[in-house]
Amino acid sequence: MDYESFKEQFIADVKDALTDQGQDMKISVSRIDKLNESYEAITVTPEGSNVGVNMSLEKFYGAVEDGIFYESVVDKAAETILRGFEQKPDIDVNELTDYSRMKERLAMPIFKEKNFFPAKEHLLSR
Repeated sequence: MDYESFKEQFIADVKDALTDQGQDMKISVSRIDKLNESYEAITVTPEGSNVGVNMSLEKFYGAVEDGIFYESVVDKAAETILRGFEQKPDIDVNELTDYSRMKERLAMPIFKEKNFFPAKEHLLSR
């Protein structure tokens, strides 16, 4: 099975597995860019919520390519998603998006060497 076929089938099967467990979830695909990596992920969000779980599609595809049974990979994904929601912290998204409430909590890291001191070569050229 090629990656694109896997992705379509995997999303449908994970959604079915979650539905079988009484969960009404929305699943979408997105590109996740982190500091040291980038990957394609499924984003699973409960209906009516804007907080979800991201999981790497590429890792699940790799597991199937490594010989793990497809059904086991789907079951593990559904189990991991449900555990993620059970362990999620309480988040007030309205607070996060309200600048007047968040401005006191915002901070910007300052690195003295990079922000305040010009490059040595710049100082020597004067």
